[in-house]
Amino acid sequence: MKLKNNFRSGAIFNVLSSLTIFATSVVRNPPRHQVNSAVNAQVTKPSDINPIRTRFSSISYGSVDSRPTLNYQMALPSSRIGNFLGFYFEALSCASIVGMHFKANNDGQLIAHFERFVNSQIKEDRIQTFVSALPHSVEISSPSLNQSFYLDRMKTYCQCDAFCYQYYSGAWRHKVDMIGSVFTNALANVLWKTYEIPMETILLFGSESLRGVKLEKSKNVEIITQGTESATSLRLIPDTTLHVRCSDIMVIPDQAYGFLPFEVYKSLIPPATKLLYILSDSHHRANEGAICKVILTSLMEYLTPLFPSTSIVLIRGGSQLTSMTQMVFSNVTVCSASTFCFWPALASNNTVYYPLTSMILNGTTPKLTSQFHWITNPKILQKKDEKEESLDQFIQRLRKPLTSSDVVNIV
Repeated sequence: MKLKNNFRSGAIFNVLSSLTIFATSVVRNPPRHQVNSAVNAQVTKPSDINPIRTRFSSISYGSVDSRPTLNYQMALPSSRIGNFLGFYFEALSCASIVGMHFKANNDGQLIAHFERFVNSQIKEDRIQTFVSALPHSVEISSPSLNQSFYLDRMKTYCQCDAFCYQYYSGAWRHKVDMIGSVFTNALANVLWKTYEIPMETILLFGSESLRGVKLEKSKNVEIITQGTESATSLRLIPDTTLHVRCSDIMVIPDQAYGFLPFEVYKSLIPPATKLLYILSDSHHRANEGAICKVILTSLMEYLTPLFPSTSIVLIRGGSQLTSMTQMVFSNVTVCSASTFCFWPALASNNTVYYPLTSMILNGTTPKLTSQFHWITNPKILQKKDEKEESLDQFIQRLRKPLTSSDVVNIV
């Protein structure tokens, strides 16, 4: 399969005249919903005012340069890398819009457990290498302006506190192109520079060996295939990727999460697709793995007769970095309501479909990139309480043909 170059060109900060990026080690910070008061107290001038609300961030000033520096404490607000990236990109975007220096601070604690939450038995450090490849220091060489200029812009653009991907007021919304560049550049540093892995690499799932990068086979990784492709020999990048978040949303009582009706996939998967990956979380996550297997295999069974020439592969609990790479570089990606798929969707130069959800931008549908499309109809579905709806009944609802009022609508 011939894959087009997907990296974005141009300066990462298009509002800055020049910058220097340094990758340093990555650190861990307080858990979700806990404000790092120690970091927020590090403002050196004005002595008692932090003009931004961006969590895990503070402002400091040099003795000569009036341009402020946004000091960001690399934070692990939850076990999920999607949320981690949301905090990071909000701080980076705030600094870029205002015109501040940016510095991601270290407290000496390496993030060593991203993979543990999804693949506790897989010994690979590439997700840490990816995070380390994100810009940790941005220095601006252009002349600084009056201090009041920066303060006014901070008060305008940097007032979102946490989980800012949910809100229209987030600074990240103004820097989507920058985020895409940062994300794909970090992937390039890890896969094609650090490990020299070509995009046409074959995944050998028996040993998961990629050009000498040995990944131990894990009981948390489950692979099911339908079609002509072998489970021991698959391309790194498929033609089409479906990300289906399942395990934890079965126990999260939140209307922002759910499943797309199966007919949506029928409408969005290109008929010419030869290789399709369904990516989902580990069958050990949230103790809902058995239920999710029934839902996911039902989706495979639904799609197989509709796409008889397509090899369909279900991968549960695969490497986070590999999954993000597949979502960015597939010709077509259909996401679940999940930040894990949202950031790769913003970075992709190929066609991406994302469901309407209150989890992103308050459920609004602004144009983010030319390739990013909102699925505004039908709505995502949540399984009802077991007393109201059995698993079989829920699957029947997912498989149910759409009515004229539920026709698939894309914007």
